[in-house]
Amino acid sequence: PSVAGLALYANCSRSSLYNYASSSEEFKDMLELIKARQEVELINKGLKGEFNASIAKLMLANHGYSEKQILDHQSMGSGITAKSQPMRIELVAP
Repeated sequence: PSVAGLALYANCSRSSLYNYASSSEEFKDMLELIKARQEVELINKGLKGEFNASIAKLMLANHGYSEKQILDHQSMGSGITAKSQPMRIELVAP
């Protein structure tokens, strides 16, 4: 589900939908439910492998998620080397 899909179905622009939502709380709630449904489907189907992981990650950025990398470096004499721990990547919710 997407706002773009609703716009195509209603044969109008996304901006028209958002304009209408600014004057109707009920319609605004419907647009928010579409976004929430999309977020949940991206997470669930992305984790199950039903969606391409790269595309799911890209689309989740539109919902406020971001990738966070923690690198732990340790100084060893004249240079810096990484500790022998695996890199951890987290998706961070908004």
